[in-house]
Amino acid sequence: MTEEMITRTLWYELDDKRIVISQNELLKYNKPLVILGEAGMGKTTLLEWLSNEPNYKYCTANQLINRSDPKTMINGSNVLVIDALDERMAKKDGDALDQVLCQLGKIDYPKFILSCRVADWKNATATDSISEQYDEKPFLLHIEPLTDANIKEFLTSKFGAGFSNHVIEHFSSKGLNDLLGNPQTLDLIAKVAVKHELPETKHDLFEKAIEYLINEHNDKHQSRQLH
Repeated sequence: MTEEMITRTLWYELDDKRIVISQNELLKYNKPLVILGEAGMGKTTLLEWLSNEPNYKYCTANQLINRSDPKTMINGSNVLVIDALDERMAKKDGDALDQVLCQLGKIDYPKFILSCRVADWKNATATDSISEQYDEKPFLLHIEPLTDANIKEFLTSKFGAGFSNHVIEHFSSKGLNDLLGNPQTLDLIAKVAVKHELPETKHDLFEKAIEYLINEHNDKHQSRQLH
């Protein structure tokens, strides 16, 4: 989303209370972690950040399941950071989580961090499946939307303080301010707002975004032809 990643917050439930933590606190947990979030909420970016830590190794669920020897995937690291379980689920070729756990079993069940779209996570059965293999329940965390400060920081880096305030006020006045909290959507908004043409509706936003992406693709294609 940005050249310098915005620090994200996550929440989990404890005794019917919602506890919020910083992404940096994820490193202190020595148990299976499952990170849930809606599409575009920054799960992959967060997992890639985690994989930069010493002894953390990134892969997708698809890569892990398809690897004939999963030892070559972890390659001496202590923690496997497994992204996009939901994408494997979409293939409908059996239970993706069981396939992941089977591969982890072949490498002596290392600590892992797993991401999945919240809509695709089968909470009770998935938690039980992990508990059966790891003898403890996984720690379920949800990525929080970007904060107002995050949104302001990102837009100001693109447009300066004046126009960034205008963008925020515009979306708030249209009842669309929730869109700003999704990193992927906020990035689209920034691209569309370059022309200072702010959408009036969610449908209008995605139409303008598609137009922008088509133009960007055509510009790149023409540039390649010139070289």
